[in-house]
Amino acid sequence: MQGKTSPVNRSRKKTGTASAAGKRGPRQGKLKAQDQKRLAGRVRELEASLEKYKALVENAPDAIFFSDRNAMILSANKQAEALLGRTARQLVGKSLLDFAAPEDREDMERIMAEHRKRPTNERTMVERRFQRPDGRMITVEANRSMLVENGKFIGVQVIMRDITDWRNSKKAQEEQLRQLEEFKEFAVHREQEMIRLKRRIAELEARLGGEK
Repeated sequence: MQGKTSPVNRSRKKTGTASAAGKRGPRQGKLKAQDQKRLAGRVRELEASLEKYKALVENAPDAIFFSDRNAMILSANKQAEALLGRTARQLVGKSLLDFAAPEDREDMERIMAEHRKRPTNERTMVERRFQRPDGRMITVEANRSMLVENGKFIGVQVIMRDITDWRNSKKAQEEQLRQLEEFKEFAVHREQEMIRLKRRIAELEARLGGEK
């Protein structure tokens, strides 16, 4: 009868299907192995990039800090240790505000609170003062980058450079300029007084000469 398949033909079809499946199986397995190898290679590349980045941060010429959203220090490089006069172990886990000058802490706290409420990828340059273990205050130029992930403020990267000597030198120059300006004002005033006195003397001499 037409329309029916004989048992032999059904057997052949099943055998053919099983054979095709057997051929696809190893190929699919091979693709998965390739994918795994490719992913493993990508992981190694990322790990190498991460190690290179860590080395760049650690050996950077400026102090680099990473802190969380509450200003708690998560990492600090060699220059950060040298800048604040403390080891990384003494810095990590402490608030960056703990080392800031009292007059700067309130402003730093305000900025962190603002970013917790309204996260932005803001970058700013500011001057801050920090205290070293010996009590000496240093002035730093701080390049601050806010870190935002999925719309949430997660922390801060701060790159600092010691500008204490430059700031002190600038203050000394400003003081010299101020003193110079004061002297110039004094000298101009005295010169004007001298001119008036000379004019007065000439008037008096002329009067005396007229009376003779």
